Amino acid sequence: YRNLLFAVALAMVLLYALHPPWLHCFAPIGYLESRLLRLAGVLVLLLSLVLLRLGQLHLKSSWRYGIDRGGPRTELITAGLYMRSRNPIYVAMLATSVGLFLVLPNAVTFAIANLTFLLLQVRIRVEEQYLGEQHGEAYAAYRRSTPRWIWRLGPER
Repeated sequence: YRNLLFAVALAMVLLYALHPPWLHCFAPIGYLESRLLRLAGVLVLLLSLVLLRLGQLHLKSSWRYGIDRGGPRTELITAGLYMRSRNPIYVAMLATSVGLFLVLPNAVTFAIANLTFLLLQVRIRVEEQYLGEQHGEAYAAYRRSTPRWIWRLGPER
């Protein structure tokens, strides 16, 4: 689903770049169409790319695409960005979808931002289970001390 959302987001950007009037087919949210919000969206997009790359760099050799159950056990990274958030890469991905919405405020980009959040919630929980199995009490202590995102949405289960 993540790849499908990415493809739709990319199509929206290409559509905007090639022929902006076509965007009116996607239920634009007119009161959010302003130069200031568009600029804010571009800044959020740029910052999200920086955050994404830093998150990958801070993982060092523990960086994986997905869960590799058959692979070697990786180090639990709790330093750098991972002191503030257990999932800075996912924070960056969510920020990317919000930035896209601010640049192109319409029903499709609003849906992309919300679906991104929901899909990441599921993916994070799968990864948390895996990391708990891999790192035991060290990961449990890390979960207690560091928020899942950059904020706590309530009690974590």
